[in-house]
Amino acid sequence: MAEAPAPSKSLLTSKWGPFPVWVYGLAGLIAAWLVAKWRASQSEKKGASQADTADLADTAETEQVAPQFIIENNMPAGVGAPTTPSAPITTPPVPPPTTTLPGKLPNPPGTTPPKPPAKKPPAKKKEPLEYKVKHNDTLSAIAKKHHTTWQELWTYNTTAGNRPANTIKTLKARGPNLLYAGETILIPQ
Repeated sequence: MAEAPAPSKSLLTSKWGPFPVWVYGLAGLIAAWLVAKWRASQSEKKGASQADTADLADTAETEQVAPQFIIENNMPAGVGAPTTPSAPITTPPVPPPTTTLPGKLPNPPGTTPPKPPAKKPPAKKKEPLEYKVKHNDTLSAIAKKHHTTWQELWTYNTTAGNRPANTIKTLKARGPNLLYAGETILIPQ
């Protein structure tokens, strides 16, 4: 006779000892929550005791009691350092904030500050000259007529912002040695 296969158990119904597995997981979660609550209450108690200690330290300062730490080497009093109280530390008075910049004289009361000089508008950029290329013209011949160099003309005509992008692309593809009659060359001013 053939034996029937054992029914498969899911994790929720399987057992580890007398209880199902999920009971052990739940117990672990509850234990972790209880530990977290206990630690929080301990830190609250510690914070309250530190606040009480701070209140005691404030009263000690007002009564001119020896400081807890020696300033020179940050060692507790009585550990390799003299136990006599040191002189109270005083800080120099802070001057009131000034409203004038260094090197400037303040305005007398009742007067208005001088106005800054008016800025000059930026000089307008002169429009470039347009030159129509003629038969047998070269970039160096055009530059010579207009008292400049062919490199300046080439740079100006192939710089973005001076000409349309497709014109610049065409000029760069041909190079500075090839000009066509009727083509326009810009000459900077």
